Amino acid sequence: MFEAMTGDITLKTLQNCTDESLHLYDVIDQFEPDPHVKVSIWHGAKEPNMKKALEKLRRAFPAMEDHPFEGMGHGDIIGHPELMAEEIRKFIER
Repeated sequence: MFEAMTGDITLKTLQNCTDESLHLYDVIDQFEPDPHVKVSIWHGAKEPNMKKALEKLRRAFPAMEDHPFEGMGHGDIIGHPELMAEEIRKFIER
């Protein structure tokens, strides 16, 4: 995945993306549920905090798809970019 980034991406850009995504959990409880939003969550099946995160996300996005990668923990998918790319392709095509 990192190989697909432009050569001029900065560490600050990556930090900003991370900060914004983490901020979502502070405000998501204020979202009105929207069954029309197309959301898919990919995560390692062995990630310890995903149950709570998925509950929060599903309340806001009732039609959310959940795709755990069996046998993987947090960030393990980074070693399998072809698998992640295929999952994203399938999601976009649906």
